Amino acid sequence: RFSARSPPRARPPNMDVKQPTHDGAHVGDVAKSGVDEVDAKQEDAPAVRVAIVGAGNLGQAQAAHMALNGYDVNLGNRTGEKLAPIQATGNTINVSGPVVRGDAPLGVVAGADHFESVLADRQLVIITVPATAQHAIIEQLLPFLTPDMHLVLHPGHLFGAFAARKQLVEHDA
Repeated sequence: RFSARSPPRARPPNMDVKQPTHDGAHVGDVAKSGVDEVDAKQEDAPAVRVAIVGAGNLGQAQAAHMALNGYDVNLGNRTGEKLAPIQATGNTINVSGPVVRGDAPLGVVAGADHFESVLADRQLVIITVPATAQHAIIEQLLPFLTPDMHLVLHPGHLFGAFAARKQLVEHDA
């Protein structure tokens, strides 16, 4: 059974933020873009093991962000089509934005036929598919969910959470 307890607490990510001075220059390195830069570091980051299921824009962004902040992230998707570019780069998502940038290393990156590997030994499972697809995804994940995993539906949907809870109880998961 899934419990209602809080997910494991993680320390805040270890990030260096370069703050502007009163004259617009930055303390430390000077940023030419005029935007405060955030350099995510992997050392001293939490070791929470996460599976993200859904590799659309939200899933890929969340996987990259968490990986850059030191989380151990696996990424799964219903189909392999969206995963091919990530797999072609050695399971790495390159982030190149004005604030966060870097190569985000992922663990297992696989389609639905390998959800068991995606969820193996994970503490937190984040489902990033549309609310209308949550039921079908949970059905596919049920054989691999364990009582100690925390499940997050993102995007959140109130009735999606009720439906997911009912589905988990019906399957004694």
